[in-house]
Amino acid sequence: IVPRTLTIAAASVADKVYDGKTDAKVTSVSFDGASLTEGRDYTVTAAFPDAKAGVGKTVRVTVTLMGQAAKNYKLSSGQYSAAASISKASLPGIPVAVVMKREEGGTAQVDLSTLALPKGETFAFTQGAESNVTALLEGVRLTLTAVAGADKGSVTIAGESDNYTVTVTVGVEYTDKTPVVL
Repeated sequence: IVPRTLTIAAASVADKVYDGKTDAKVTSVSFDGASLTEGRDYTVTAAFPDAKAGVGKTVRVTVTLMGQAAKNYKLSSGQYSAAASISKASLPGIPVAVVMKREEGGTAQVDLSTLALPKGETFAFTQGAESNVTALLEGVRLTLTAVAGADKGSVTIAGESDNYTVTVTVGVEYTDKTPVVL
């Protein structure tokens, strides 16, 4: 008996969130001319070309026939290309506390490059809403300027790298004393 040749008609791969790995989850496989069951008739694996976040990446799907299906059929190609995306992972929010002198015009600096962020990632930061403090973001340096009459203030900073997003909330507490840096 000569095994009948089958072609992989389609394969679907699930999108995933960045995890640093290339593995992909195949959600379905169909064949021209046969109805086969995964685990009984075939095994399937899939891999993204790299682990980086990206949209519409080409995923290599590999199908191997097994059991009775391997005796009755042969695949014209055990490979199939499907598209799937890896979205950026959201890191937990990072709070930063700043104490600064209450006097109007008093300033403080925050160096965002010192935050505990994943190694090997370069983050770009964007300034968001501010309350009871004037903020100026230049690259990774945030300069805060006191607002008269306020007890507390805050500014929100969004950070993004190739694979991650993060929100940094800088809380400002004003004091009449000169803050001591330890």
